[in-house]
Amino acid sequence: MLSNTLRSVVMVLLLGCPFFLFEWRFGARPVVYRKVLARDLGAYLVGALLSIGSAAMLGFFIAEFHVPELLSLVPPVAPWARIPLAVVGIDFGLYWMHRLLHTSGLWRLHRWHHVPRQMYWLAGMRTSMLQQVLYGTLPWMLVALNVAPAFVGVYGLFATLTNHWMHANLRFRVRWLEAFLVTPRMHHVHHSLDPRHRNRNFGSVLCIWDRMFGTFFDPDDVDGPLEFGIPDVVAAPRIIIGL
Repeated sequence: MLSNTLRSVVMVLLLGCPFFLFEWRFGARPVVYRKVLARDLGAYLVGALLSIGSAAMLGFFIAEFHVPELLSLVPPVAPWARIPLAVVGIDFGLYWMHRLLHTSGLWRLHRWHHVPRQMYWLAGMRTSMLQQVLYGTLPWMLVALNVAPAFVGVYGLFATLTNHWMHANLRFRVRWLEAFLVTPRMHHVHHSLDPRHRNRNFGSVLCIWDRMFGTFFDPDDVDGPLEFGIPDVVAAPRIIIGL
């Protein structure tokens, strides 16, 4: 388990390297990396170590609720449709799970993710232990659809790149692409301190869910510089675990 965690850490950092170059060339805001990188890297490593505990909790729930037996009841899907359904289905699930995490009952699981006051590629890697357990249920869709095991690893790379991308400090703006795809400037609105923005733009890959369900906020409508973070101060052990 520890070796898998270390491999994940290396993968995350290697995939983040190109974003340094992109942000240096196309940065939306000044970011002083020497002030934030060590802190955010430390936060990510703490979360990575906690993932061992969250994986154990997830394993308990899988056994307790007989998840493999339940997933076997899902009707078979044509091989050509499995990967598209998995990608779109997980993204749809991420939208609703993210939206639920912003409700008063579940916000404490998610608030650590919103602590960073500067947006760049590594700022989005904070995930409390209890949020990890919750998000760990989504890949069950891959099992339910009988997706090839090789794709599971590919999807892990894709999910990491997506997370780096949406939090990256980039002034990327292509209107036709933003009709269906989440871009950094869209997701930065979601991290804004302004209460008008906090419960908007929940999408991870596709922004069509926000448009369909009334939570889209057009970044062109932002009327001033964005500030990030959360207004309250929470004890470190509580916010890291998600209590």
